[in-house]
Formats: sequence, structure tokens, C-alpha cells
Amino acid sequence: MDYHLYKRIQEALSNSPPNAEQQALNWLVVGAQKTAKTTTVLQLAYIIQAMAMQKKLIKKVLIFDPMWHESFEPAGIRKAIGFINPNFVLPNYKVITVDEIQSYGASKEDYYCWAVVRDRGKRVQDFCQEALTLKNAITILDDVGSRITGNVRNFPQYIDLLAYNRINCNDVFLIYHQYKYVPPSFWQYFQRAIVKQSNEQKFSDDIYPRDLYIQAQKEVTWENKERTFPNKMNLAYRILLPNENLIFKEDHGYFLATDESGHEYLLLQDQIIDL
Repeated sequence: MDYHLYKRIQEALSNSPPNAEQQALNWLVVGAQKTAKTTTVLQLAYIIQAMAMQKKLIKKVLIFDPMWHESFEPAGIRKAIGFINPNFVLPNYKVITVDEIQSYGASKEDYYCWAVVRDRGKRVQDFCQEALTLKNAITILDDVGSRITGNVRNFPQYIDLLAYNRINCNDVFLIYHQYKYVPPSFWQYFQRAIVKQSNEQKFSDDIYPRDLYIQAQKEVTWENKERTFPNKMNLAYRILLPNENLIFKEDHGYFLATDESGHEYLLLQDQIIDL
């Protein structure tokens, strides 16, 4: 990293407001299998929850996992977060049913609990309907493309989960394996995106903003080819801010972006800092 850029970053950090409001965001996470999408989401959920804890705010985690993935077991969560915090201790962990979501959200205990819904008899619509009752939560839905198929109008609860996230102060993570599975009407709801390498040969015209995602995919693909010892934990990825038309790349622990005019920005938690 350039020394002068480093100094500008340090100056920006020292001038940033310490008690800035924590925004709730909808996150799209997309990439091929075995690119550590779930690991990245668990790490981000931990960071968001840790930020809330520092501000003495409630932030529970709710994961929809009807397929019983190992990644969402306590050992899997500890392993994922252990890459960024070796001292991480899982606050509390519960396996609940869809019918228990409301009581989980209303409970005055376990403000920083992680709950996993493993209810094979329930549909994603049922989960989303109950998740809508939560406030100050982080909701994670994995492999969404296999759960939301056909006419998206058949899933109004799913759309509501995205549309009302800021009113309810809920962060929502949707994990897709391919862009083609993201319904066209969904793109308007994503304030953030995590772009991992995709194996798709052709990208849909419905992607928005299409040029931004394609550029991020090109960068990620090229960077992975240049890596000497690639593995799923050090594969390249980008953080996109679609509304601001910015692509952030990690550089020595900082996420930096440059716009078309050459102006640089730092992504600090949920703030965009002008450098």
C-alpha cells in the first residue's frame, strides 16, 4: 500500500464519528460452490453483531438451514469466525422451529444468540413470514436459488423480508450460487453485495447495475488466476455498493474503492469515508 494513501486512511479513521448510526442492510452474496460464501457471511454476521454489542444494541442471528449444513453447526460457526478472531466464543446457540421464531425474537434473554431453524416440514415462505416479526436481527438464507423458484409473486413474504429490513432494523443475507437465479425484481433491494468467482459463462441482462457486477467478476477471476496457492479461504472477492456504483477491494485489512474520476473511498463497517 502506498504510504501517502495509508496516512490518508489513518487521518480519515481518526476523524470518523465514533457513534455513527448502524444501518441495517440487505446483502446479496453470489458465487460458485466452494468459494467460501457461507464463511464470509458468518464472519460479517459476527462483525455486525460485535458492532451492536459495542453500542449496547440488540442483534440476534437467525439462520434458515433446513438441509442441516455442517457450516451452521457450532463447530462450523466457530471455525469460520476463528479465521478473523481466534478468541471468538459463540455467545449462545439454539436449534428452533419456524413456529418458535416469534418467541425467540421477543425473548428478553440471549440478545446476542445464534439460532438455526431446521424445520424440514416448513417452506421458505413460512420462515420469511415469521422472520418478518423480528426486530434488530441478522437473517441468513443459504442456497436461495433452490428455494425460490418459478413466479416470485408466489413468495410475497420473501419480498417483504427485503422491503421492510430497515424499518425492522434487520440485516438480511441471501446466498446464491448463480446470478441467473436472482429474480429481476430483487435487484433493487440490495444495498450491498459480496461477489465471489462465478462459473457462469453468460450474465443475465436483468442484473443491476450489470456493468458493476461484470467488472467485479472480471477482477475476481483475474486475481484468482494470479494467486500462487489458491484455496477457498484466500480466494478473491469484492464488496459492491450498487447504489453508489462502487467496488471495494481489500488491501492490507482496509476496503478501498476508486470511482471513475479517480477519487478514493474507504469502507468502514457501514460507513463510506471520503479519502
